[in-house]
Amino acid sequence: MDANATKRKLVPQNQRPGQPIRPFDAKVAALIDDDFFITTPNADFVPQPPLGHNRELFMRADFRYADDDPIQWPQPYWPLHAHQACIPREPPRIDRSSIMWRTPNIQCCNDFVYCLNHEFKKEAQDVINQLLQAVSKHRQSLTDTTAKISLSSLINLTLNFWERITTLPMTKNELLRCFAELQRFYRELTGMLDFLRIYRPRMNGLTAPATSTADRLGAFTFDPNIVQEFASAGLPVWFIRPIKDLYHVRIEEVVQLQSPQGLLEFKPSKPRFPTIFRGKATNPRRTDEIRVASRIALHCSDVFAESDSPPPSNGTSTSLPISRAVDRQASVRYGSHPYKLSHAKREQHKYFASLPLIVPPNVPYAPTVAQAWLAGFSRVVPSACFPTLLPKAYGTALPDPSLFLDLKSQCPRHDFIMQWLRLRPLLLQRLCLSSMFVARPLARKVWRAMLMLKSDTCDLVLSSPATTQAAEERYTAVLLLQQSMEALFAQGPLSTLLTSVPIFRAEEVTDAVLQQQSFVNEVLWELAELNWRMELKSIDAVRNGPLDTRHELLLDCMCPSGTPRYLLALDITRQSRSGLASPKPQDRLVHLIHLKHLMVTWHGYPRTPFLAEPDHYPTVELILQLEELLFETFVWCFYSFFGRAPIVPRTIVD
Repeated sequence: MDANATKRKLVPQNQRPGQPIRPFDAKVAALIDDDFFITTPNADFVPQPPLGHNRELFMRADFRYADDDPIQWPQPYWPLHAHQACIPREPPRIDRSSIMWRTPNIQCCNDFVYCLNHEFKKEAQDVINQLLQAVSKHRQSLTDTTAKISLSSLINLTLNFWERITTLPMTKNELLRCFAELQRFYRELTGMLDFLRIYRPRMNGLTAPATSTADRLGAFTFDPNIVQEFASAGLPVWFIRPIKDLYHVRIEEVVQLQSPQGLLEFKPSKPRFPTIFRGKATNPRRTDEIRVASRIALHCSDVFAESDSPPPSNGTSTSLPISRAVDRQASVRYGSHPYKLSHAKREQHKYFASLPLIVPPNVPYAPTVAQAWLAGFSRVVPSACFPTLLPKAYGTALPDPSLFLDLKSQCPRHDFIMQWLRLRPLLLQRLCLSSMFVARPLARKVWRAMLMLKSDTCDLVLSSPATTQAAEERYTAVLLLQQSMEALFAQGPLSTLLTSVPIFRAEEVTDAVLQQQSFVNEVLWELAELNWRMELKSIDAVRNGPLDTRHELLLDCMCPSGTPRYLLALDITRQSRSGLASPKPQDRLVHLIHLKHLMVTWHGYPRTPFLAEPDHYPTVELILQLEELLFETFVWCFYSFFGRAPIVPRTIVD
C-alpha cells in the first residue's frame, strides 16, 4: 500500500459529538507507519513510542536515558512494572515536589568537593520525608507481600542515595549523578504508592472509576484489557493497533506524534557512558539494567581485579563481572592497574636511584621534612634490595614537589608553579571518588612535560607523531588534560586554559603573590600532602590485612582533629602545622599511634619493638624513638613494593 494513501485515510471519522469517549474510541489518534496507528481515549496528545529492535540504552549528559527512561517518557506496559505508568509528570514550580524534577542548586564546599545548597537541601529533605510518611502509613494496611517488598526496596534506594548525597564528598558530576538517581527512585516510589492505593483498586473494580485523567506518564499497549483498566483508573493509555482496524474506529481528532527531541536530553556525556542494554523497549530486562546501573553509582574501580584486559565496548552489564560493570558504568578506564606487577628493568633501578625523592630536599622556600623521615630514608633506601617486580604504572599521583625546586640556583620554579595552579582543578579531579579516570600514577618526566606545555603548541601535540620519548611524554600529558576537560565539561580549548589567570584558595595568583615565600610554601605543602595521602592509600591497598575499617583508619592517620575528614579536602592553615605535620612531638603522637594501628595489619610488616598506646610514651625522647622506628618501617614497606621512597608529610615552619 502507498504510504501517502495510507496517511490520507487517517482522518476524523465516525465522530459522535457530545457522547462519552469509550476505551477503544480515539479522543485523538496518530499514524505510526503503514502498518500501525495509535489511539487514546483519555489523552490530548500521542507521544512517539520507543520503537526499534536494537535500541541502545545508555546514560545521557543529564544522567538519564532519554526516551528509554521510564521516569520521563511513556514506555510499553509490562505487568511487573505497572507502577511506572503512574509516575507523575513534572508538576508546576509552585508545587513543592517539583524539586524532584529540577536541577539541584549546588555549591563548592572547597576546591573540588560539592554539596547541595542549604535551602535546597532542606526543601528536598522535607519533600522526601513527606513521601516516606505517606508510604509508611499505607504500608501498614498492605497485605500483599510482593507489594510490601517492592515498596521497601524503593524506600531503601531513596534513603541510601539521600544519605550518600548528604554525607559523601563528591565532585560536581558525582553530585549531579547521585541527585538524578535520587529523583529516579523518588518518582518511582511516588508512582508505586499511588498505583497501590489509587489506581490498582480502580483497575480491579474495588473503587469507582475515574472521572478525569491524571497527569501521569501513562503507557503504550497492544492489549485491549490494559486499555480498559487504564481508562477506568484515569491513567493515560495509548493503544497501538493494526492499520486494518482503522475504518471501524471512532476518531475525534488526528494529531502528529509528539517527538521527545527538544523535550528530553539526547546528547551523550563526555566521555560517553557505556551501553548497558541493546534490544526492544518491550524487553523487561531494560528496567533491571537501569536498576543495576543506579546501584553501582559512585563505586570505584576494583584494584584487586584479576584481569587487566579491557571490557568490550558494548554489551549488557549483567554479562560482565560486577567489577567490570562498575568500571564501565562509572566511565572509568579499565586497563592495567597500578598494582599489576611486571619485572623490573635495570634502567628503572638506575632511574629511581637518581630521584631527589631518595633524600627530599630541605630548602628555605619549601616545607620541611621531619628529621625522623630523613633518618628512615638514610637507613632503608641505600641498604634495601631493589624489588624484582614493579607496578606497571609507576610514578606519583600528582607532581612531585621536588619538580618545582631548582636545586642548583636554590630558587623555586615560578613558571612550573604557575602552570600547576592553572591545571590544578583538572588534575585534582583525577583523584576524586568515582572519577572519570583511574588515578594512575604518572612518571616524573610526564609531569615535567605537562608543566612545560606552551599554549601555542599544545594543540598540535596530539596530531603530531610521537617519534621520541619526549614526544610520547608530551602526548600523554596533553591527552590526559584534554580528557579531563571533557569530563568536567570545561569550555574552550586547552591553550586558553594554559594562559588563564590561576586561582588558589579562592584568590587570583599574580606575579607579586608568586614571589611570596609563604605562598610557595602553601602550594608545595598541598602537593606533598596530597601525594602522601594517595601513597599511604596505595600501599595500604596492596599490603593491608583482613580489616573492614580501612577508610576510617586512613582518615585517622591523615586528618587532625577539627579538620575535614575527607581524603582530598585540606585546610592548609591548620593542617600544615598539625597532625603528623605538627612541630610538637606530643601533638604528633596520636597520629603516630593511628599509623601504627594501620600498618600492623600489612602483609610483610616487620614486628618492631614499640607499643601502640599513647600512655606508653610519656617523654619526648620515647615519642621520637617511636617516630623513627615507625617511619623507617613505612619507608621500607613502600620501597620494597614501589622501588622508590615515598613522598612524605611536610611542615610549614613560621
